[in-house]
This record gives sequence, C-alpha cells and structure tokens, in this order.
Amino acid sequence: MPKPGTVLQERYEIIKVLGAGAMGRVYLAHHLGLGEKRVAIKQLEIHVDPETLELVTSEFQREATILAHLDHPALIRASDFFEEEGQCYIVMDYVAGPTLYEVLEQSQGPLPVDCVLEWADQLCDGLEYLHSRTPPILHRDLKPGNILLDDVGRVRLVDFGIARFQGTNMRTATVLSGAGTAGFAPVEQYSGGTDQRSDLYALGATIYYLLTREIPPNSVALLTGEEELQRPRNLNPEISLGLQEVLLKMLALKREDRYPDVTAARAALRGVKIPGQNTALREFRICALCRHLDCQEHGQVYEFNCRKLGWSTQEKYISQTMQAHLKLQKDQPDQCPYWEPC
Repeated sequence: MPKPGTVLQERYEIIKVLGAGAMGRVYLAHHLGLGEKRVAIKQLEIHVDPETLELVTSEFQREATILAHLDHPALIRASDFFEEEGQCYIVMDYVAGPTLYEVLEQSQGPLPVDCVLEWADQLCDGLEYLHSRTPPILHRDLKPGNILLDDVGRVRLVDFGIARFQGTNMRTATVLSGAGTAGFAPVEQYSGGTDQRSDLYALGATIYYLLTREIPPNSVALLTGEEELQRPRNLNPEISLGLQEVLLKMLALKREDRYPDVTAARAALRGVKIPGQNTALREFRICALCRHLDCQEHGQVYEFNCRKLGWSTQEKYISQTMQAHLKLQKDQPDQCPYWEPC
C-alpha cells in the first residue's frame, strides 16, 4: 500500500487514499511531470493463487485498455497503466465531485425529478457511446456509487472493472467483481448472458433509487417472488405516472420486456412530463371495462369520478395507458371487477 509521499514510476506522487474496496484502492496523486496535475490512480490488490492472479491482472489491464480508447464527456479517461513491485495501477482523470450516492445521502429526501432526469439523459448519452463501439462495450455495474458529479454539474461514469466487450458467441461473465451490485444488476447478469438491455436495467434501478431513496430488491428475489418491487409513486408522489411507466419498463425482469436499446429508453425519458406538469392528487388504476367512469375536462385538468364507488381524482395530463382505458364499449358489463384505487 503506497503511503502519502510515495512516488510511483518516478512521476506520480501519492497524496491520499480516495476510496477502497474488495479489489483494491483508489489514490489521489500529483503528476510531477505536468505541473503537479492531479490524477486518480486505481490499484489492484487481490490475494489469490498465481494462476488466478495472472488472469485477474490481465482483466485489469484490459480495463485500462477500454478506458484509454474512450473519449466521451460522461466517461473517465485513462492515461496510463503500469506494474510496480507486483502491483498493477491505472492512472485516470481525477474528478473531485461526490458520487450520486453521496449526493443522495446528504439530501433530506429524494432528489428533484428534473435534476435526476437531466443526469439520466447524460448517462444515456454515455451508454449510447459505449454500446455503439465495435464490439459494443457494456458497463455492467452502473449504480449511484459509480457516478461522479463534476465541478460543472455533469455526471461522469466510473469503474469499468467488470465492463465487457459484447461478442456474438461471448459470455459476459467476469473474474473481477462477480455479477455487479445487488439491486442494480439484472437477473441475467448472474448467469453471464448480458447485453445492452442489462445496462438499461441498472440505469432504471439507479433512477429509481435517486427518486425514492429505496434500492430495488435483488432481481433474483423478484424473479422467485420472494420480494416485490414497490411502485415508485408509492414512495414519492412527485414521480409522474408517465415516469413510473418508463421506470417499470426499464426494470422489467425479462430483457425482451425492456426497451430495445438506450436510444429508445432515452426518448421515453425525454417524453416524461417534468414536475409541475402533473398535478395528480392520487394514482389509480382502472380497467377498460368500467362503465361507471365520468371524465370532465376543466382546461388541462381532467376529473375522473367513479359513480359506483364514489371516488375521484385529478390528472393534468392523461397517459397513453389511461387514454386506452377510456375507450369504453357499449357491450361491456355493468360492473368492472378490476377497478382498484392505489
């Protein structure tokens, strides 16, 4: 473990430890040859048998190769890779800002919807860039703790320790950090069969967490029915019905039920009404069979009233799903057994 003041490769002077994990540490350092420019140095520290260590070292070097060939404002650039005294190091750009996990922890409640959507759009831009490489690059560990906020308010995606090139016949299992992070990793990541839609799940889980302060249940527990995903609006009424629909689609357990790619998910997120455009007093579900529903328009506000149950609510905008529900037919039964307030 290099101590403060240690000089690596005769040009990187260690200042302090920025963070530590199971696989090693990240240090803040001065680049002595560039006017003491600050850099971040990631060190691999793992105690395994020689054969596994050789494999892990190769993977670590591959991570450095990935970073060195990336050029996007939402990503962290790597500038050097070296070995010294049996340890491997990656030198990266240093971003002083906090992680989004730290931003949320310092907040009194969920983060503002418009702010989170702006960050999500920037992350989508970065993921589109990664997924458009040849072959596509999957991050596979997207979560608030791996997203830094820089000094101009932009998000920067870090930690490509379990990133993978996606090949037509290549399983994307990893020897470095397992299957990602519980709550943010899709169920297919535990078997190695990931693709671009796997990063979409992690992005949806990240948005969900920032807007609700609740980490989604482990995807395996969701699949087995041991746990259930809470609707985000039940945890934060500031989340619009439209945004809830987008998040639930991104968090679909089956890949084919998610958006086909990041571009489609980004378009859906951009189409969501921002706070102030949705004035729902309470969310409800209604089956298309219901004949007891009155809908009265007052400017841009719609009042829904179920005459049968004597329950009403208001929405400033009607979602596409709700519009479909309002197409009532004359041959429908007198009562709707599916009407249910949430």
